[in-house]
Amino acid sequence: VALVIEPLKRGRADMRRQGREGTPKHFYGLIYASADKGYDQLLICRSRNAGDRVAELAVGQWTEWWKDSFEIDGQALDGYVRMKLVSLSAAGDVFELFVPQVWPATGYTQPEEVAQQIDENVGNFLQNPARDALGVVDDATYFELLDFHHQRLAEVAAYLTESNDWDVLFIETHASDYTSHFFLSQADECSGANPHTLARCQAGVAQTYASIDDMIGRVVELADDDTVVAVVADHGGTPNQHRPVDIAEVLEQAGFLVYADAEKKQIDWQRTRAANVGLVHIFVNLKGREPTGIVDPSDYEQTRLDLIEALHAYRHPQTGRGPFALALTREDAEMVNLAGELVGDVVYALRAEYDGAHGKQLPSATLGIGGQHCTFVLAGAGVKQGLALERQVRAVDVAPTLCYLLGIPMPAQVEGGVIYEALEDADWHLR
Repeated sequence: VALVIEPLKRGRADMRRQGREGTPKHFYGLIYASADKGYDQLLICRSRNAGDRVAELAVGQWTEWWKDSFEIDGQALDGYVRMKLVSLSAAGDVFELFVPQVWPATGYTQPEEVAQQIDENVGNFLQNPARDALGVVDDATYFELLDFHHQRLAEVAAYLTESNDWDVLFIETHASDYTSHFFLSQADECSGANPHTLARCQAGVAQTYASIDDMIGRVVELADDDTVVAVVADHGGTPNQHRPVDIAEVLEQAGFLVYADAEKKQIDWQRTRAANVGLVHIFVNLKGREPTGIVDPSDYEQTRLDLIEALHAYRHPQTGRGPFALALTREDAEMVNLAGELVGDVVYALRAEYDGAHGKQLPSATLGIGGQHCTFVLAGAGVKQGLALERQVRAVDVAPTLCYLLGIPMPAQVEGGVIYEALEDADWHLR
């Protein structure tokens, strides 16, 4: 059977890269029976010659990672390949062979030579596998990849800190975000999930955080007595309960947004007074500011008030209740840390049960086992031990606190403040 890897083609169609072209690379598979109990083995070869083999797999087995050459835009590029035989029917007529993302050996770091150093001293890298594997393959296969991803992040961190003079080390994992959408969404009874799905999703949440925790444990071992370790998240997550509110649908029903082609969602800007942009922003189609603006500046304030009134008047079709927690003008939105010309003319927030996961809720929102409260853990030199912080900690407080601990100047545009409550000696820099 022919097996084809198409470079730059992602597991999800909406994430496929545009503008670059990869040449398909062909492998060949020979399915055979090692005994008289049916087909149970897959031989992977570079040609139709069985002697030109790359790997041999039984169900549930992975190949080792191997470096191979691919052609991207007519140029050769080395990348790492791995395959897993997920399933194979006894008749040999159906099989599932999973190939995770092919990660390049070089070209993904700044400075560029760091990638070569990682390749030579640690091994192949692997970006967050959730984009291509979560929900595409079975959960066990996904978590095998996720564990490798986290282990490799820790190994790369260890190599870089041992081989370089360093002041700050940042490591980012996106696994908890994807788990918020995929597992947490149905990990609480309020989601209405059946018992099987509920158990699966609860296990998925727990396994995700266990994988992250293992990585953090390995990274913490790199710290000495003069090091501060911070574990920070930029948002939380909540289960799904009701159908998420479609803000464009709300604006259309209220007469603010008009489609020229409703099926293709093409907006008729000559008749649209306001439209949603981004997660929580609604912009007035203001004459003189927008290319096709129709709202006269003299009607701007009234249009914003009408928008806010329409949002509060809207009722969710499933519950008959108002799903909006708040709706504010741009000026009033500064109290929720949104300010500047990129902020919508009207800003809104949804109640947790009408959003799903995160993005359109207030930072204080909770629902079931979830909530938008962020993780913030600080430990190490100059930090109090065993203290549960009483004051509110915001994401914008992290940078100034780290600057303060490092003894470096604050960013000129810093919005947050130092978390003095967590420090053993808040005035250490004055002594």
